[in-house]
Amino acid sequence: MTTVSNGPDEPRAQPGSITRRLAATTRVLVIEDEHDIADFLRAYFRASGFDLVHSDPDDVAGAVDAVAEHDADCVLLDVRLRGFSGLEVHRRLRDDPRFTFVPVILVSADTSAGVRAVGVAGGLDGFVPKPFSVESLAELVSGRVRRARRLAEEGSDERLGLLGPEFLAARLADELNAAAHDPHRRAVGLALLRVGAAGDVRSQHGDEAGDWVGRRVVQRLREALPPSAVIARSSDDELAVVLAGLAAAAISPCLHDALDAVNRALELPGGAPVAIGATGGVAWFPDHAASPDELYMAADAALVDALDRGVPLTVAR
Repeated sequence: MTTVSNGPDEPRAQPGSITRRLAATTRVLVIEDEHDIADFLRAYFRASGFDLVHSDPDDVAGAVDAVAEHDADCVLLDVRLRGFSGLEVHRRLRDDPRFTFVPVILVSADTSAGVRAVGVAGGLDGFVPKPFSVESLAELVSGRVRRARRLAEEGSDERLGLLGPEFLAARLADELNAAAHDPHRRAVGLALLRVGAAGDVRSQHGDEAGDWVGRRVVQRLREALPPSAVIARSSDDELAVVLAGLAAAAISPCLHDALDAVNRALELPGGAPVAIGATGGVAWFPDHAASPDELYMAADAALVDALDRGVPLTVAR
């Protein structure tokens, strides 16, 4: 993301001033096949302190490449593009770890429930119907970018390279809202994982050794799970995994394989053996829950059941 200074003593230029245009600190990428709309947005956004660039790609891959090329802080994405759908681009961006903290705001004349659902969950994404108020759109962009930067800077665990609980809640809300109107009826899975070795290693060998084990666990999870999986910290002693875009029948086998990989034999750098003892509980939308809170509670109940039964993974009932 583009670096920004938000110090309390930073001078604030008025909208439209030359100072504000030259000091743009937020880069907005407009993916739009109607060039007159892009030109209109460019004039307003640049006068309001945004660096706005336009892309009219030929396909989904070209749209994704444009987001990476321009290092966008936010994407304004038309739904009906030249020969392909912006919804496909949205899904591809959400599945790519490079764009974890890039808000994607859909802008479309299509106000059907399926389109609106993708962007109005209240996480990082958003939806604005055409015709729109450019002032309201700029305010939405500003708010989403501020939240994304805060989550990136404050919502992560640097020791393990993990995202934090607040980001987890935002991403889960976005994913469930999009899945609610998914014509392919794909599920959204949430797994809560408890790593039994973490506390033992920390008490016997110190915090540095505990962090080392934690990083190995996260590395093994990332290698075993699909690239689109989101791994976050749900609490001090639990990890969370969000799996979106899968058939419900594929979620449990995917997590079984991941836990098998995590629980392989491990030795500390000094040679001491470590029994990982990772245990998980999983639930998925829409079979086990209809909201993010319900999904979390269902996964948590499944985790407690797995711990009580002494099995690696339990599916919510």
